Amino acid sequence: MHVDRRALDRSLAYVDSWLRWRCPRADITGCAVAVSLRGHVLLSGAYGYADASSGRVLRHDDVFRVASHSKSFTATAVLQLVERGDLSLDEPIAHRLGWLSGHRDPRMRTVTTRQLLDHGAGIVRDGLDANFWQLGRPFSDRAQLEGEVLAADLVFDPNVSMKYSNVGYGLLGLLVEAVSGLDYAAYLDEHVVNPLRLSGTAAEISPALRERAVTGHGRRGLDGARPAIPEVATAALAPATGVASTASDLCAFYSALFCGSRKLLRDESKREMQRVHFRVHRPSAGEEDYGLGLSLLRVGERCTIGHSGGFPGQVSRTIADPEDGVVVSVLANCTDVPATEIAKGIVKVIDLFQGPTPTTVNAPSSLRRLEGRYFNLFSTIDVVAIAGTVAVGDPDTWDPFADAPRLERTGPGAFRIADQSSYGSPGELVRFHSIGGTVATVDWAGMTLWPEETWPVIERDLLRSR
Repeated sequence: MHVDRRALDRSLAYVDSWLRWRCPRADITGCAVAVSLRGHVLLSGAYGYADASSGRVLRHDDVFRVASHSKSFTATAVLQLVERGDLSLDEPIAHRLGWLSGHRDPRMRTVTTRQLLDHGAGIVRDGLDANFWQLGRPFSDRAQLEGEVLAADLVFDPNVSMKYSNVGYGLLGLLVEAVSGLDYAAYLDEHVVNPLRLSGTAAEISPALRERAVTGHGRRGLDGARPAIPEVATAALAPATGVASTASDLCAFYSALFCGSRKLLRDESKREMQRVHFRVHRPSAGEEDYGLGLSLLRVGERCTIGHSGGFPGQVSRTIADPEDGVVVSVLANCTDVPATEIAKGIVKVIDLFQGPTPTTVNAPSSLRRLEGRYFNLFSTIDVVAIAGTVAVGDPDTWDPFADAPRLERTGPGAFRIADQSSYGSPGELVRFHSIGGTVATVDWAGMTLWPEETWPVIERDLLRSR
């Protein structure tokens, strides 16, 4: 897919305006967003607070726990070792981690590196005591992880279906250490972070990154406050969930996984990572598959790679399209944020502005002057010029132009609502009334809306008049 840069710039200007409006109204403590094209960051936005209690404003280069994004880093490290001939994807891991040879479940002795990478090993997800996720105990160190693995039989036979496992990626971290002779954090620095010059990325929150680290926040309690979540180390589960990074660094990392980038891995290995290994079984089956350390998500016509992440008080999602080189990364520092929906919404906005033909970006100035955010007591709408008409969206959702009414232009500043819900006003008229080239009001099927600049005064007067 060819990306029209002018259209992309226009779409990202809208995304920035939309998120500045939407994030505080969605009760998000802080959200960092980056969008890149072929490795070049075009949007690096920060919305809200890094720490709600202190009031520290979020910066675009602040560091988040990106949780299961760690699996993409770990898979990259493993495939680097495979490329060097130090490891085989289909070799039982017990050959390298000798303590597994005494496992009481004989199936465990046959589990391969590939089966850990694609979650096909059938291993327990988080162990028999997973309360480290809610701070009930520390994350397991190496000795504890080994003991927990030895104490748990496989849940399913290997290579039958996908069963997501953080424990499995903990084992992959031990495998990286056994084969490379480096501890996991050192390997990641030397072979992934430093080659890409990622200034905000490490296997854990390192001392150098601590001042840039955001504070995680939980759900609002009965008292209405979001509790601050203390920072915790992930120990032996760092390869599954410990990596800390920034939105821009994640754009750079996933861009490096595109074929042809000549970074980190050979294209053959990247294609193996991005190949469908398992379907993800869930109610929305068919939308997402899994490769090697990569979530393979379909967004509209796009087949993307990336990952999501959930950590105590922090959530994240990165969506990267290998075909056109666009990467979207969303990081938030409160638990109940739909990071995946936000990232998908951004991708859909980008696609709206790209449109079906290159002429989409050539909206005439007469239509560009109609763009803006308009208000009345019932609704808020966003108007953007797209080719020979305007698109109307709802900025109070995470997919602002989904199910939006379609307008047909009938004259200067005049439109007909060509397609809208039967409960709306299909077939009726929309008129933009301008003074001195600036929209003063919008008549939407008989109801007036006002621009963002004048609405506060209009709202006050409307409420005082009754």
